[in-house]
Amino acid sequence: MVSGWCTRHSFALSSCAACKRVKLQRCSVSRLIDCSSCASRSMAQQPALSPTQYNLPLESGANGCYPPPTTEVRVTGRVKVHDWQDIAQREAAVTELQAFCTASINRLRLEAFKPILLKGAVADWPAVDKWSLDWLVQQYGEQRVQAPSMLTPMTLEQFALRAQKDSLHPPLFYPDGEFYYMQSPVTRDMRLSGDLKFDQSPFSVVLAPDEKGVRNIIPAAAARVWMSPQGAISPLHFDCHDSFLIQLRGTKRMLLWSPDQLHMVYPYPNWHVLRRRGRVDPAMPNLKRFPKFAKAHAVEVVLHPGDVLFFPGYWAHYTESCTFSVSITCRFGLVQEVTRKRSIFSLLARP
Repeated sequence: MVSGWCTRHSFALSSCAACKRVKLQRCSVSRLIDCSSCASRSMAQQPALSPTQYNLPLESGANGCYPPPTTEVRVTGRVKVHDWQDIAQREAAVTELQAFCTASINRLRLEAFKPILLKGAVADWPAVDKWSLDWLVQQYGEQRVQAPSMLTPMTLEQFALRAQKDSLHPPLFYPDGEFYYMQSPVTRDMRLSGDLKFDQSPFSVVLAPDEKGVRNIIPAAAARVWMSPQGAISPLHFDCHDSFLIQLRGTKRMLLWSPDQLHMVYPYPNWHVLRRRGRVDPAMPNLKRFPKFAKAHAVEVVLHPGDVLFFPGYWAHYTESCTFSVSITCRFGLVQEVTRKRSIFSLLARP
């Protein structure tokens, strides 16, 4: 089942035009034409299209636009930068990450720890040079991925072809045109390829065992690949776990708000399907409805290929793809918290 959400328009319920069974949550302005199962079936029935039917390369032919301006957001500073190629700055960054981990393990207050940009931390990863959209389609074109806004499963090749400006595929949901961005777990083949080096610093700093060989901090979820066209937006939200955002291709801009300002971005309640999402749209903030947002202040960071952003949990963030972008997210947390949440979700998943 797929839920379509629009952060800028009102919602209305609609049933699938084909099967008349599945109810969809849809925007009253953008008309949905199918439910997820019918859309997937329709996509499967469409003839396969080869990349040779498009103007190659695929990456430069991808659809996109400029992100909407965020001129009403109060930006009061930039994220602190450590140049990973400078030995002294690298050591300072490692010391800061170690101090954060120690404070987390000892349950100390974490307000003093802020996001840091590790400039060029993965510049030596082969993926930074190799992972263009065209190369990824050649290597992993049959891998199943998802277009996350409508959670539509498709192969990476189908995503690449649908993302083209002159795509020959009809829209799945929005007849006036669609933009696609995708997510996928980092696969075993990707890990074994040698293109990604998660066993090296800065990641090994966070996940390293203590002097007794005990791992107090572990991955909170599988690392995920995100691929987005120019202009794609990740709405304002926060994550409960600490994160690394790894930029492999293209440029991203992020705005981040500290945890003490969460009430100013008006997050949905914890029971809501959009929990952790802020109700404020930074590109079009409704200050009459959300007046506290006018007093909130953000820090800004721009990531380029080879950069890594570390940010603690509960920092609200809003992300723009300034160009076609390939990124990886890695989340981690204390072993007790991660295993507790996994056990809760496993219970909820039982029939």
